Amino acid sequence: MEILIVKSGGFCFGVKRAVDKALEISQRYNNQKIYTIGHIIHNNDIVKKLKEKNIEPVDIKDINRIKDSVVILRSHGVEKHIIETLTENNNIIIDAICPFVKKIHNIVKKLVKEKYFIIIVGDNNHPEVKAIYSFTEPKSSLIISSPKSKELKEFLKMNKKKIGVVAQTTQDYKNFSSICNKLLKLKSEIRIFNTICDATSKRQKETLNVAKKVDIMIVIGGKHSANTTRLKELSLKHLDDVFHIENKNELQKEWFKNKKIAGITAGASTPQFVIDDVVQAIKMF
Repeated sequence: MEILIVKSGGFCFGVKRAVDKALEISQRYNNQKIYTIGHIIHNNDIVKKLKEKNIEPVDIKDINRIKDSVVILRSHGVEKHIIETLTENNNIIIDAICPFVKKIHNIVKKLVKEKYFIIIVGDNNHPEVKAIYSFTEPKSSLIISSPKSKELKEFLKMNKKKIGVVAQTTQDYKNFSSICNKLLKLKSEIRIFNTICDATSKRQKETLNVAKKVDIMIVIGGKHSANTTRLKELSLKHLDDVFHIENKNELQKEWFKNKKIAGITAGASTPQFVIDDVVQAIKMF
């Protein structure tokens, strides 16, 4: 069977930086427990490997019990009040937030000072979006997920004079541009910041190109990963046989029956060894 692999699939810069930093910290503080606020990235295989290095994820609701410890801020970012609580509890805070996400935080802070109403284009429940939202003024900000959302319809009826727009780094560009086009019809001052990561756009384009050429598409990444889920959605636009897996153990031989070309793409939090394992497993079918 021929296998086409999306070249830009797998670890992005921000994720690799976060994992490398976590491993570095595990060596520096090898005699004490290290915590991450939530999973440092959306990949269970990496989280498991970090646990072996004494790095334990902690649920946000339990942060008050973390005191005098080493705490790593995850790549997606964490909410403002969490950082404040960790600081008050005398923790050593290691910042592993993706620089592209931090850039959005800084843009939002500036827009808040300049009295703009802030719109965040993204998934309401995603940790990156929650973190961005925490740096805004709740009564002067809104999260919009799609151009058809009721939130956008209601906002378009309002009379906001100054509007600032940012996007979740893993947003689909078409979704972002559709929302911006609707906002541009308003008679308002609008500042739009295209904060979608270049790596995300490149991965999505390459995934679409591969999906057009194959009989089956395997999308590798965490089941809770927004950018991986989006790769599946994009692939489904071109073929029906698209399967989202976390690792080789989820592959099923019958998927590949009568298939000649298989495509493989992977989310930004998927390590190369997981991709390699999947490729080798498919070759054995």
